[in-house]
Amino acid sequence: MAVVEICAYSASDAIAAAAAGADRIELCRAPEADGLTPTRTALEQARAISVPVHPIVRPRPSFVATGVDETHLCESLAHVRDLGYPGAVVGVLDTTGSQPDWPLLERITGAAGDLALTFHRAFDHVADQDGALAGLAELGFARVLTSGRPGRAIDHLELLADLAESGRRRGVTVMAAGSIRSEHVPQLIASGITEVHASAGGSEGSMAIDEVSALVASAHSGDCSARD
Repeated sequence: MAVVEICAYSASDAIAAAAAGADRIELCRAPEADGLTPTRTALEQARAISVPVHPIVRPRPSFVATGVDETHLCESLAHVRDLGYPGAVVGVLDTTGSQPDWPLLERITGAAGDLALTFHRAFDHVADQDGALAGLAELGFARVLTSGRPGRAIDHLELLADLAESGRRRGVTVMAAGSIRSEHVPQLIASGITEVHASAGGSEGSMAIDEVSALVASAHSGDCSARD
């Protein structure tokens, strides 16, 4: 079995995905930017959804943060934490664009407190991914969202299998993402992936609920408890 996380671009889409059986929701906005921090209204509306919701905290469509971005990251993570969400999604690279910005990550994880943190698909661009998994584990990250390298997850099965095994050794879950469809899920599970992330073809208001249900049906073939 794999846990299914659905990317929702509005609170109403998040509610619909939860009703269709999603195990967890990533809440964001701006699909054209691959997901930015939700509005405060959406954060308020999604608080009571029946499955765990992890808002993304990303101020603009870049993986490299500025000083202004750091303020947004810290304040938004603190706001998400104070609203009672169980987790959040965040990720920053240094100016080379090839490794995590470790000093900044250390500062923003302090603002996150006890939130279960996911490092988002900035990870696809990291040169030393095995080393990055070790560093993220030390910082307390719960999971990494990745297709292995930019592109479709289904095209990087061998790399995802290696990353999943490395993550297990370090206590970090590797969650597969990247144009995942329900028919891809059995191959991903066979490679060792235990969590999958998909948008079900959705931009705001256009989520394919039938595909959410199909993803869940394809993924739920056993018992899995990692839903935080």
